[in-house]
Amino acid sequence: MKNSCKSFLISLLLFLSCDSFAQSAASGFEYRGMHLDVSRHYFAPEVVKRYLDILAMHDINRFHWHLTDNQAWRLEIKAYPKLTEGIPFYSHDEVRDIVAYAATKGIEVIPEIDLPGHMEAGIKAYPELTCSTNDKPGNVLCIGNENTYTFISNVLREVVDLFPSKMIHVGGDEVAIDRWAKCPHCHDKQQSYCMSRIADILKGYGREWVMWDDVLDNGMTDLSGGYIMIWRDQDTAKKVHQLGGRSILSPSKYCYFDYFQTSNIDTEPRGFGNSLPVERVYSYNPLEGLTAEEAQSIVGIQANLWTEHVSQPEHVEYMLLPRLAALQEVQAGRNVNRSFHEFMPTLEKRLQEYKSLGLNYCRHLYDRFFTVKRNPEKRCADVFLTSSDGTAEEQKEVRSTCVIEALPHIADGDATEWTLEGRTYQYYSVNTRRFLFTKSTYCPIVLDDTYLDKPRYSFDGAATLNDGICGEKNFATGDWLGFKGGPAVVTYDLQKRQKVSQVQVSCMTDMEAWISNIGEIAVETSNDGKTFKEVARQAYPYETDNGKKDIDKYFLPFNAVKARYVRVTVHPAPSFPETHDGYGTPTYLFIDEIGVE
Repeated sequence: MKNSCKSFLISLLLFLSCDSFAQSAASGFEYRGMHLDVSRHYFAPEVVKRYLDILAMHDINRFHWHLTDNQAWRLEIKAYPKLTEGIPFYSHDEVRDIVAYAATKGIEVIPEIDLPGHMEAGIKAYPELTCSTNDKPGNVLCIGNENTYTFISNVLREVVDLFPSKMIHVGGDEVAIDRWAKCPHCHDKQQSYCMSRIADILKGYGREWVMWDDVLDNGMTDLSGGYIMIWRDQDTAKKVHQLGGRSILSPSKYCYFDYFQTSNIDTEPRGFGNSLPVERVYSYNPLEGLTAEEAQSIVGIQANLWTEHVSQPEHVEYMLLPRLAALQEVQAGRNVNRSFHEFMPTLEKRLQEYKSLGLNYCRHLYDRFFTVKRNPEKRCADVFLTSSDGTAEEQKEVRSTCVIEALPHIADGDATEWTLEGRTYQYYSVNTRRFLFTKSTYCPIVLDDTYLDKPRYSFDGAATLNDGICGEKNFATGDWLGFKGGPAVVTYDLQKRQKVSQVQVSCMTDMEAWISNIGEIAVETSNDGKTFKEVARQAYPYETDNGKKDIDKYFLPFNAVKARYVRVTVHPAPSFPETHDGYGTPTYLFIDEIGVE
């Protein structure tokens, strides 16, 4: 009874807070969205309602409800009862109640049924939905089988009966299209064929479709009657405009709230591989680089909360707040002409509000953190220790292999701990930065970028690999280069003959993000830059721990030789283990530094 009263009081306070902030919200994008994945982890209806309270408090007017994925199908479909057998799910009555509750908050609920990939849960329930090959069932629908479209049509009929939203999200992302080549029904079909048929089904029901931007990679060109939700490359908005379509922007760099709230992730509750501090959310200018005409095709902005690592309501709140306050400024267009320093007083008031409402929020706003810049002229790294309001507190030059750390600010004596799944987390943490200075640091470098994943993980290119600045456990900060499908090959000009006897390579392993370890390193030396001789080669065991996330250092010593040029070839592990979702596909290889000693 005590918990029920507390929950009611918090909901009442949230309701009152929603009204006060909604009245003060400036005009901005018409579509102001927030997403929640309930497939990976189920959240009870009362938790979803509390989530809606928090969204309304930040002037969100669209709730993107991700109901199906590989892990589980969470929406009752009366025509296919096996979809929800043995798992918690949302009944028709619960859905109608949540949709009605959202409407009282001015929020439209947009459901997502993820098709034709991410369908492992559906295929386990109804194996006939996938291609009849000798492979394991997989997670992709058989798009050449008419029974597939009967299933989709029946599912979407129940969906549109439950959700009055004009938009229905039908996924389209990360589809293993290679599977169709082996199927006699699908071998001549493209994903665009499937998605166009799904679009027609929704049009027949009087609704508009939403699809992830992956569908543009596989031939989707008719964008009438729908929206492309862009999660990868912001520039995709230009292509959507050229095709006469409309976009909802949700780029992972600024809008993925499953990412850690700080780059120092060792003291954080679990999250995905990147970090996304509140400052970066606030820095997002969604119309940057677009012409006025192209900007007209942007209907809104949305952030996403995927829940592979988020299972508790307190953790949900922690990942949302205070980033949702920064997102509100972006969606309203108020951040473009106002610095983060100017936003700080508003943000601090929001933190006090969260505290008074009993919400669980991240306190890293008060951390000190490092800004590191290359200085090749002085052959050092310029390190600035700053606070979140942008005030420079300290500057130093680093020119040696070392680790430096910064103690956090403690605001209002408010540092606290909380426990989740048996682990204690602190709201404040010590930030550290690593540096590696060797004979090759800032030397002229040539990178064979054949397998560099451009533009997503190419950042500053070759200079990233010998600037002395080591990356943190976040592969998208710009301190790492990402390669896929083949090796990274660098050639250093040490500018004079000198003794070398070891190569050191720093590699990120994040198996859940499909980033594996190094498979092999080869070293060659030369005195003229033309004729090279191999001096060392070492193969390494492939990573088998599907949950591993760490930074690994590889040391390859060899008999000392004198050389001016050194070529290092770093091969990725060729594949994932059979137990990994990425089995059979090339691994990512992420490297921050390649040093010659």
